[in-house]
Amino acid sequence: MNHLLELLQYYGLILVFVNVLALQAGLPMPAYPTLIVTGALASRGGYSLAALLGTAVAASLIADLCWYSAGRRRPIRASSKPRRSSRAGARDH
Repeated sequence: MNHLLELLQYYGLILVFVNVLALQAGLPMPAYPTLIVTGALASRGGYSLAALLGTAVAASLIADLCWYSAGRRRPIRASSKPRRSSRAGARDH
C-alpha cells in the first residue's frame, strides 16, 4: 500500500489515467485499488474529486471508443453459426 501511495504522489492522476485505460483495454491489472486510494487522498484534500472522476471517465471513454472502432472495422457475428450446445438445449424442452 505504501508503494501505491508513493506512486500516486509522484505520478498523480496520470497513474490513475493509465491504470484505468489499461484495465478497460483488457489488460489484467486492477484499477480499483488505485481509484480507492486516490479517492481517499481526494477526501483529505490531496486531489480534486472532480479531477479524479474526470480522469477515470476520460480513460474509460477512450478505451471504449477504441473497442467500438475495432468492432466497427471487423465485426464478429455471434449468431452466424449456432453452437451445438444451443441446438441441443432447444431439443430438450
